[in-house]
This record gives sequence, structure tokens and C-alpha cells, in this order.
Amino acid sequence: MDIRAEYELSNAELNRAIRLVVGHRKLALFYGVAAFALVAGGLCYGPFDRPLYAAMFLPLGAALAIAATLLVPMSARQVRAQVCLPTRAHLTDEHAEFVTDAHTSTIRWPTFVKAVTGPEFWLFYLNRNSAAILPRRAFGPAEQAEIDAFVAGARWSASRP
Repeated sequence: MDIRAEYELSNAELNRAIRLVVGHRKLALFYGVAAFALVAGGLCYGPFDRPLYAAMFLPLGAALAIAATLLVPMSARQVRAQVCLPTRAHLTDEHAEFVTDAHTSTIRWPTFVKAVTGPEFWLFYLNRNSAAILPRRAFGPAEQAEIDAFVAGARWSASRP
């Protein structure tokens, strides 16, 4: 494999990718705990007549709901300056290389713990919370098929004993 491409991630693409990296389970957990706190606060204030508990649960639920809503945009803002740049990618059988005006990263494939193939991009995870984002739109159909085949056949470090 010897594939080269140029691309620039948009803010919207970055937000969608971060949602995938963060995971729907984490966001669902935030929203679930927030809903529980809001319901508990409402019950404490109403039928159970415990205004002190209500004063504790209601703000906690509201704060968790706000935190869950802001989690993705805040994460995106932290990395936007390094990720949303014109990027040249070079993929070989040995490594992936990403070059911008700000930095150059060469990462050997065994370094990645897993890869996720999606309809919009490939995510190559370095750990649970960090992934290299490679948009599909930067590649032609033949190159996409070659990358898909490589990803499907690769052994990622998380799958090793």
C-alpha cells in the first residue's frame, strides 16, 4: 500500500468524529445520571416534601445535563487548532504519516490499538480517548477499498495477547 491524500477536516467533521471517539455510552451515561438527578429532585420537592434534597439534586441534574451537552464542543475546541489544518497523509504498509504546517506525525501501524471503519472516516485509536481521523472523502473509491481491506486484515495492538 502506498496511498497519498490531502485534506482539511471541517469543524463539523471534527465534532462528529469526537462524538464517535468519546462514545455514545459515555454521553448516555451523563444524560442518564442527569435525568435521574432531575427526577429525584422533582420527587424530593413534590411528593416527598424534602426541599433540602431537591435543592441538591436539581442543580446537580442541570449541571450534568449541561456538562454532557458541552463535552463534545469543548473537546473539539481543545484540538481544533492542531487537527483542522491542511493535512497531507501518506499511508504505507508500515506506517501512517500526517504532515501539516504545524507538525509531522509518523505512526507505525502496530502502535494503534484499534481501527474503526465508518461511512465518513476511519478512526485509528492510539488509546481509548485519542484517535487519528482520516476522512474518506480524501480518497478515491479504489483507495478506500484498499484502506478498508488493510484495516480489516490488520492486527491491532488491542487484539494481541
